[in-house]
This record gives sequence, C-alpha cells and structure tokens, in this order.
Amino acid sequence: MSTTAGERNTGAGPAYEEKLVLAKAQHAAEVARITEAYDRAVKNDKARAEAAAASALPAAPPAPRRGDATIRGRMSRAEQAALAEQMRLSWAAFLGASEVADALAAYTGLRAACRVPESVNGRAAFDAVLHATVECDEVPHREKSLIRALADNWTLRPPPPDDPARVVISGAGPVGLRAAVEASLLGMHVTVLEKRAVFSRVNILTLWQPTADDLMALGAHLFYPRFSNRRVGNAPLHLGTREIQLVLLKNALLLGTTFLYSTELTMGGALAFKPSKLADYATGIGQGKCNMLATSELDATFALGAEVVRPLDVDALPFDALLLAEGEWSNTCKQLGVAKSVDRFTQALGLVLNLLIDPKEPKTREPYMRSFNISPLEPLGLELKAAGIDFEFGEFLRGETHYIVLSVKKASLLSHGVLRADCGSGLLLTPSNLDESRLLELGRRVATLVGLPETTQFAPHHPAKLFDYSTRARCLCPFRVLGEETKYHARSRAEADMEIAQRARERIELERAITELRKVVGAGVQQQLSKLEPPRPAGLQMLSLSQMAVLFEQQQQFEQQLVAATKTRGPSVGLTCEGTAKKTYHLSAVSAHSGCTEAVLSAKNAGGQHDWTSEERLQIAIAQLSTCERALEELAEKTRIQQNAADAARARQAEWNERTARAHAGYTSAVPVFPIGDALLEPFWPQGLGSNRGFHSALDAVWSVHVLRTEGLASALLERSFWYDLMLQGPWHPPLLRPAAGWSADPVSRYAATAIVRHKSTYTDVASKRLYRGAGATPPRIDALGLQAERGGAGSSSVGGLFGRPLV
Repeated sequence: MSTTAGERNTGAGPAYEEKLVLAKAQHAAEVARITEAYDRAVKNDKARAEAAAASALPAAPPAPRRGDATIRGRMSRAEQAALAEQMRLSWAAFLGASEVADALAAYTGLRAACRVPESVNGRAAFDAVLHATVECDEVPHREKSLIRALADNWTLRPPPPDDPARVVISGAGPVGLRAAVEASLLGMHVTVLEKRAVFSRVNILTLWQPTADDLMALGAHLFYPRFSNRRVGNAPLHLGTREIQLVLLKNALLLGTTFLYSTELTMGGALAFKPSKLADYATGIGQGKCNMLATSELDATFALGAEVVRPLDVDALPFDALLLAEGEWSNTCKQLGVAKSVDRFTQALGLVLNLLIDPKEPKTREPYMRSFNISPLEPLGLELKAAGIDFEFGEFLRGETHYIVLSVKKASLLSHGVLRADCGSGLLLTPSNLDESRLLELGRRVATLVGLPETTQFAPHHPAKLFDYSTRARCLCPFRVLGEETKYHARSRAEADMEIAQRARERIELERAITELRKVVGAGVQQQLSKLEPPRPAGLQMLSLSQMAVLFEQQQQFEQQLVAATKTRGPSVGLTCEGTAKKTYHLSAVSAHSGCTEAVLSAKNAGGQHDWTSEERLQIAIAQLSTCERALEELAEKTRIQQNAADAARARQAEWNERTARAHAGYTSAVPVFPIGDALLEPFWPQGLGSNRGFHSALDAVWSVHVLRTEGLASALLERSFWYDLMLQGPWHPPLLRPAAGWSADPVSRYAATAIVRHKSTYTDVASKRLYRGAGATPPRIDALGLQAERGGAGSSSVGGLFGRPLV
C-alpha cells in the first residue's frame, strides 16, 4: 500500500489512520519475530550461554566473542537493525529516567536489549551490557562514554576474592548509594533496601571540589549535562539530592546491584525535616551539660535466630556485613544496640525553601541568576534584615529547583508569627507551636527578596521547612558486631574475679601481720599495766572506769615522752607524730608480716642511733597495728566494691545470654554492622559535611568489608576504628583529602599522607590522653607503607567552613 502526498502532508483522513495502525502492527510483529529468532540463536549457542552464566569475567573489557559474531551472522540486516534500534531506545530511556520506578524499568529493558539472562548479575551482567553497547554502532557516543568510564573504575580497585562478601545496605540516600557503587566495584554481592519508592528530597547539596570530581568520574555530567565540577565565579559547586541519588542509582544498577524498594509511608509536615533527638538521650556519668548519651541493647525480636519461623511477609536475606545508611534517625541502630553521643550547641534554627523553576521565566534563567551565598553584611542581607528577617548566613542554589536556606533567628520567627510562643528548646518546634501558613508567607517574602518572581511556585515536597540543628549525634564506636558482645561481659567478669583474688591474697597477708603485731602490742601493754597497777584478782575479767582512765592518761604521757625524745635526738630519727605516720609506719603487709619492729630498729641502728626504749617499741607496734587495721578496712571496702562489679558482670552476662539466645542460634560467625553517613556521624549543618564527609564514611566501611573477606574480622574492625578516629580527630576540610582522580575504597587513596602520619603520631603519644591508643591500634599495612608527611601539604592546615566559620 502507498499513501498520497496529501495524506502524508496533512495526516488527515480515515485512510491514513487505518494505514498507520496497520504499519504499527506490522512493525510490532516484525520486532517480535526478530526477538524470537535472536533468543533462539542465543539458546542454541553453547559458548555464549557458558560465558553469560559465568560468575565473573576478566577485569578488562572483553574482546568480541565468537558466539556474538556467529549469532549476528545468522541474523538478517533487518533483524540487526531492529536490535540496534531497541538498544538505542533502551539507553535513551535509561538515561532519561527521573524516578526510581522508571530507572528500574529502563534498566530491565536495557538488560533485555543486551540479551542478559535474568540469572546473571554483578560483573558478568555489566560486562555483557558493556560489550553489547560498545559493539552497537547505533548507540550514541554519550552512552558509550558512560559505560567505558564506569569500566575504567574497575582498574582502580583490587580484584575480588574468590568468595565475594554479601553486603546489605539499608538506605538508598546519597551515602548508601555511594557505598553500593563502591562495594559493587569491589566485586561484592550488594543488596540495597529502601522503604521509600520515590526520591522525595528536593534539597540541593553544596559540594567540595573532590566530591564533585568523584561524581564526575561516575558520569554525573552525562546524566545531567548542566552539572560541572568547575566553578563559575563565586558560585558554589552543587547538585540536587535527588539528582545525586539518580546518578548513583543508575551506576549501581549497571554494576549489578540489587535494589528492593517498597511504598511505606513516611512522616510528613513542616517539622519532619529534623525532629528533636533529645527524647532518647540522657546525661551520663561524668558528662557535661552539653553532652548526652543514648545506650541501647540488642532487640532479640528484631534479630531473629535461624530456628525462628519467619512471618509470611518476611523473606530471608543472608549477608556477611550490614551497612546502615538510614540517616541520623536510624531505628535499626537503636534496635541493634548502637550507642550514640549527642553534643549540644547554642540554639540554632534553619529555614529551608524549595521552589520550582519556571522555564518560561527569563529572570530566573542562567546566567542571569546563578547560585550564591547570602551574607548579613551584603546588600541582600541588609534587605532581609530590614524586612525583619534576622539571620546569620544563608545560600541560594539553583539546580533542578530553587533552593534557599537561612540560619534564621528565633526572634524573627516569633515576630512574623511563625512560632506561636517562645517555648523551651524541647517544645519550640512542635506542630502545636507552628503556624504553617505564616511559615509559607515568610518563605514567600524571603524568596521575593532573593529575586524570585511572586509567581514562582513552591515545590510539592518540603516547600518550607524549619529544623533545629543545635545538636549533633555521633556513634561512640563505628561498628557493632552481632554475637560478639558476650565476650565483653565474660572479660569484665574475669577481670573482676582476678581483682577479688588479689584482694583475698592481700587480706591474708594483712591478717597475718595483724596477728603478729597484736602479739607485740599485747606483750607491751601487759608490761606497762604491771607498772601502773598492782596485780589483779584472778577472777577479774575487765578494767573498771577509773582504771581505764588511768591507763589512757598513762598512754598520753607515753606519746608526749616519745615526741620529746624525737625532738632531742634530731630529725634523722623520723619519729615525730607526723613523720612517724609518713616514714615509719606505712609498711607493706609483707614487711609487717616479716617483722615490723625489727625493720624499724634496723633502720634506726643504721642511722647511728641508740636502741629504742620499751615504751618507744610499744608505741611503734601500736601505730603499725593501727595502720594495718585501717588498711584492712580499706581492703574490705575495695573487695566489696569489686564484688559488686563482679556480681553485676555476672548479671549482665546472664541477662544478655537470656535475651539474645535466639538471636545467636544458628550463626557460625560474627556479623559486623557499620553505620555510615548521618547514622554514624551527624554533620553540623552550616559546615556542608553531609555528603562531603558521608561519602568517606561509606567508602571506609566498604573497605572494612573488603578486609573482612581478605584478612578477617579483627583486621576489619581495626581498620574501621583507625579511620573513624582520623575523621574525628580534628576539623574536616578539603585539605585532608587527596585529589579525587585516584579515589577508591582504600582510605590511603583518599586521605592525605600528612593527615595519616599525624593521626599515627597521636595514637602513640601519651600526651594526647583520650586519643592515645598505642602502637598496636594502627593497622600493620599502614606502618608498612612508610608514609611521610608532606611539608605544607594536605591536612597540615585548617580552613574556614562553608560560610567562613571555623569547622569545630
């Protein structure tokens, strides 16, 4: 059939519509026939089937295989053209996907176009897509550049072990997805869990130069051509959170990561951005008013044992390591017993505005309106203050949306009616104290002063948000090992038992010494009493009150005589009331047992003195007995305290065993849990540390999993602890990092040599107090590298924060 020129030009008339429907049906039938023929050829090609089923392929991009040439040789030109068109369209859909569901569906279509079997995942799936893409002439250069750039990243990573680790990452935010990409590049079997099925976060993140370079190496500019890692004027480098998530999601999909999304509802409202975290925290012993502590134990109902029958809606998901990227409000951290500390600062409130970009509005187009910082001393800052909006700093970022953030003062929120009452910090940002309509009015006023037209619409997700960033949470330890905690209780019980045994030995020695001293004192007392009084009747068993008074007076006279004699004989004797207690009577239990009086007399004779009188000997023995009796009382108190500690340790161990009996059943090895991102160390918002530091906590944790598989659990935990302490030891700023061109999971490839050397010296310097760990706390491989500090190099100086404030 053929159409007339008029029908082709106008596209009108029933004849044209019928022919169009018929043409579409014929095209669909032709595509189905080609697909069926191609699948049949793949199934019959044994060599290709074996290659596709292989668990891993060589690191270098594979050369064209004979099986491919054979299959293509069996296909007609029309079939090959249809296959190439299908691959081109699949790549276009994959790059253009802007939502989670669209990206997952597009990747499934891309796998189908590249003829990757469903059973093939990981490196084998990536190599199949890489080879099919590179060999297809119809695929544009942009897509080939992306897949080739991702393939180049394999060469920066060590080869995977024969038995790759199974890693589960909970949370698909920027940090969790960065961990997924890196773990996949190391050959691990990665599964990412995320409760939200959409990327609802529309805020924009300020990026440091190395972070922007890292995203550029992962093809961010190919997914978003407007993104650049080069500064334009004073505009800060930035990229939207959802854009970062999509870039990393698509990279992880290409690398073979498995994603499990759901549609669970999340908390909403203008205060859901950062709710108060102080409810679960309490002040601990020895902590100041600015520090709080949250401790929790493993929830046995959360970590089910192997013998427990799973609910019908729960699937088994085995793993060797768990990474928690659930943000600072991680419920899993709490259920797994991860302890955190919260540092409190002066009250600081943040206002976040998200508005949509109108492509038809000329005033908001680039380069007329670019991203910029907002200072209170600049003209725009003065205008905001004149409008009654007092703030410390702010920024305007233009990405896929308009993003405005201000560190606003509480007085301004009260004056504009946004807050109904001036409550305490715990009740200030609560739904009952917030007027959301006034908040939107304030947001509109700020946006207008910044330069956005009145017609600019607020974003549907998080249009205006208030949050309190006066606190910062951090994990006390960067890991948690399931099944390892009983060792701590057993060790504390053993240490307490050793202390009790030592106290028992000291008690025996003191009791022996007291027995000997009592004999000496008793003989001396009887001798003195015989001089003071006539012999008592045989039946008298106790002294009368008058006799006791006389005896007490006589004892005082002895003491006075002893002091006088000491002053007469000179200071070398050392028998003044004060000197006696300090120099003579403080004898150990062992010396007292071996003969306290003889030791004192030997010291006296060595000094050239005369023999002691019987009264002096008696007083020495009495003082020694008093000292030993006091030591015995102190020892009894120490023993009681240590016994309580031992009993408490036994009780904790018994309680732990009872509570985790099911959780431990069925496990043959310990499983490490690594919090990352905000779940590990919440950033102080003005410093812009979210992804800039969170990426490194993710990469550090992934490296620990790699060490876990290659060297064992102890080495993995040692590595994780070392790099977490480096992250905490001082201000976090770009000079701590190497250029991003050589980054990998290995922290040595990312942290500056100067920072590592300084951290090692802190570990071995006893003057560093709480940071002192000893030489054994440094991983042996770090010592073997022989790193040298660079004079004036990275990590040797500090810089200001995002807005010129010190990073503390």
